[in-house]
Amino acid sequence: MPKFGPPHGIAHDRPSIGKDSSLEQKSMFENRDLIKLSSSFGGIKLDSDSGLTRFNRRWIVWGLNQDKNKQWDDRLQPIICVDDADSFQSVCEYFRDFQESTNRCDHYFFKEDIYPSWDDPSNVNGGRWLDRSKNFLDTWMRLMIALAGEHFGSEFMELICGAALIVKRAKNVIALWIRPTVSDTIKIEIGSAFKKILQLSDCDRIVYEKHPYCNPSRNLSTVLMIYGLNIEQFNCSKIFNLLCMYGDCLRVKFLTPGSNTCMVEMRSAADTLSVIDHLTGLWLYGKEIQFVSSHREFTRLQSTRRTFALPDGSPAFMDFSQYPHLFRFQSPKCVSNNNLALPSKRLYFCQAPKNATTAQIMRIFEEYAGVVPHRVIFFDSGRNKERSSNSSGIIIFDSIDEAIEGLLMCNHVPFANKRQYDMLKLSFALDDEENHNEDNIKSSS
Repeated sequence: MPKFGPPHGIAHDRPSIGKDSSLEQKSMFENRDLIKLSSSFGGIKLDSDSGLTRFNRRWIVWGLNQDKNKQWDDRLQPIICVDDADSFQSVCEYFRDFQESTNRCDHYFFKEDIYPSWDDPSNVNGGRWLDRSKNFLDTWMRLMIALAGEHFGSEFMELICGAALIVKRAKNVIALWIRPTVSDTIKIEIGSAFKKILQLSDCDRIVYEKHPYCNPSRNLSTVLMIYGLNIEQFNCSKIFNLLCMYGDCLRVKFLTPGSNTCMVEMRSAADTLSVIDHLTGLWLYGKEIQFVSSHREFTRLQSTRRTFALPDGSPAFMDFSQYPHLFRFQSPKCVSNNNLALPSKRLYFCQAPKNATTAQIMRIFEEYAGVVPHRVIFFDSGRNKERSSNSSGIIIFDSIDEAIEGLLMCNHVPFANKRQYDMLKLSFALDDEENHNEDNIKSSS
């Protein structure tokens, strides 16, 4: 059941490098050098049992596949999680092989809860310091060591998101990504620290760039990025059930195993805006969910060969365009029938069978969601009652958490009869719908 409250840390499984996580190649550092290197990290604690030096926070090394026939997010893959000197040694091994390889690609070294994309809430409206370095690998290793060892200082480390190694034919680029700051002075001080850590001379020039997402006048995309999801609690169907009442949700795709991020293709940019307007700041399962329009223009989300299963066994990609009867915004008439409302403890239901009962509806919520509504109110259709083939009304819960859980689990649940489209179609209710036509309401509690 979703709970409102402060966000919790995000746990990641540690991906292995290559087919065998036990690296057999010779390390870039000898053991004594690694211990010496590790002891230079500021603020880290020594694990007395294993003797491994642990870092204050976890970092993820990401690699960008060179197959440009794929979408950018499909190309970006996590390589290894770094949280101690032992895992950092594996990173050294990896980049030693990378230096000797002719098949090079871009890499990212980011805090574990930040996705290395401009769309991530931590990066939105931020920027990056750029160095076009010749000795890129030595400089890159020096920067990763400084980040893992918190060498920028606690104040600056909270503003730093991660680093990027962009491989170019003419010259390579190393970038330090930072959050938006209220002070240009702090931004310049971070740049000075960045230059010092890279051991650049006074003649070497670094450049600051704002992320392109900062342009407020740009058009919204039909692709919506969702951040902060609890992967143990969510799947594609739940995402659809939540978003479908604000716009037509065509496809849903979780990016990587263990990720807290998914992409959603909406039918139009107006649908994207509607979701952002109504759901921004929503808390689910102890986390604040962020809804951001993608800065990349996609025509269609597609499944890939590497599609994986979510923890509940369901697929990480689902195409809902094959279920047109579930869409609520396909025509002007359909749009006019929708009342868009913010999340509340009241759900509006429709398309239930004409003879549906309170007991049936309560049983559905108890069976599928493990929550029991406080009250079910049926709307009386008056003179059209005999001709109406469906029933509608309001379902009231004791809390917003229970209402959201009920909507995620029970939206579009079919009734046990032979009519194909008899289902519990749910959305959040407007404030005045509970008191709609008081004289024509029959209720049961």
